[in-house]
Amino acid sequence: MGYRIILGKGFTSKITEYEEGEHVEVVYPYVMSDVNYSFHADAEKVEVSYEGHTAVLQFVMPNHDVSVDCTREYAIFCGPKQISSTRLIPDQTLSHLRSFVIL
Repeated sequence: MGYRIILGKGFTSKITEYEEGEHVEVVYPYVMSDVNYSFHADAEKVEVSYEGHTAVLQFVMPNHDVSVDCTREYAIFCGPKQISSTRLIPDQTLSHLRSFVIL
């Protein structure tokens, strides 16, 4: 009887049951450049490498089930810009400026 890999949302693995001591590879194919990821698995010596927009987690299967997941922190805020106060030019100033325009 083997131990299970419990995959968080978006993770994939070719198989989800391993014997103790087996090499495990789990893939997260949704890495975006504007997000900071923190990958975690309850196993020792988890190595994370990146191949394009894919994160690959590798570790040796311990003698218990392993949960694999990640937390995400968005690095770029895409909300509306705060606009500083604007000054309106009074009508009399505009008419004064128009008098200097040479046609």
